[in-house]
Amino acid sequence: MKKVALFIFLTLSPLSSANAQVRESEKLGKAIEYFGGQKYHEALILFEDLAKKYRLNPRFHAYMGVCYFKEQDYQHAAEMLDSIIPHLEPFPPHERGVCYYSCAESHFMLGDYPTALSYYEMSIPVANEREKGDIYYRMGCCGMMMLSDSIQIENFRQANTWFEKADMSIPATRARRKQTEVMLRALLVTHGLSWTDMASKETRDNQYQHTDKQSGDIDKKE
Repeated sequence: MKKVALFIFLTLSPLSSANAQVRESEKLGKAIEYFGGQKYHEALILFEDLAKKYRLNPRFHAYMGVCYFKEQDYQHAAEMLDSIIPHLEPFPPHERGVCYYSCAESHFMLGDYPTALSYYEMSIPVANEREKGDIYYRMGCCGMMMLSDSIQIENFRQANTWFEKADMSIPATRARRKQTEVMLRALLVTHGLSWTDMASKETRDNQYQHTDKQSGDIDKKE
C-alpha cells in the first residue's frame, strides 16, 4: 500500500536508485502513519525531508499545511494551504474541510480576519453537523474583530441554531452554546432587537442592514 501511494503521489528523480526509492517509500509511509495517528511533529519532519528531494503531490502538501497548523506555525500553515487549496477539489469533502478550517484558523491567528472568514465559509458545505456550530461561532468572532455587527449577529445566530441540535452532554459544547447566547443577546439589545426578531430571515433583513460601519453596522429599530 505504501509503495502504491508513493507511485501515485510522489514523483521521484529518475536518477534515484531502487534501494533509495524503497527507503523513501518507507519514509513516506511512516509520515502518513504519523499523520493519521495525530503525531504531527513527527510527520512534519518526514514530509519536509521528502519535500526537499522530491515533488510531492498536493495531498501531501495539504498534510504538511495541517501539520504546520497543529504545530502553531500559522504563517507557514497559511502560506502552504493558500497555495494548495485550489488543487484539492477532487479530494473527499472531509479532507477538504480539514484544510479549509485549518487555513481559516491560521489566518485568524495571524489577524487576517476577512481571509479567515472566507475559508470558514468554504468549510460549511463540507462540514458535518457536529462541526457547523463551532464554524459559525468562529465566523461570528471574525465579525467581532472586523467590527461588523451584522456578521456577528447572523453567524452567532446560526451557531446557536446548530448548537441546539448538538449533544449537550459534552461540557465544551454546553459552554460554547452559552457563550454564543450571551454574545448574541448583548448584540440584539445594543441594536434594539429582541430574540424573537431573529426568527425569520425576512424579519432580520427588515431590522438591520449590512453596512459595516465602524461604530456598529446595524440600523436600530424605530
